[in-house]
Amino acid sequence: MTNTENKSLYTPKEQQLINHLLTLPNRPQVNRLLYKLQQRQVNREVRIIENRPNKNDIANGFTQKEFPWLAKFNY
Repeated sequence: MTNTENKSLYTPKEQQLINHLLTLPNRPQVNRLLYKLQQRQVNREVRIIENRPNKNDIANGFTQKEFPWLAKFNY
């Protein structure tokens, strides 16, 4: 992977769930799930920016090393 390629901040399972939810009719339950997934991703971004990844982040490659463009926001 080159530095110019975009890497998702969602896990493959989260991405599959999002793709599935986007095929469903617009309902409050679907919107709520999409919002929760988005909040997870935002929290993950914050952990990367603050350089405090948890075990799952490290296992999935969500660290400052893999996302240098996010890491620069911590300076």
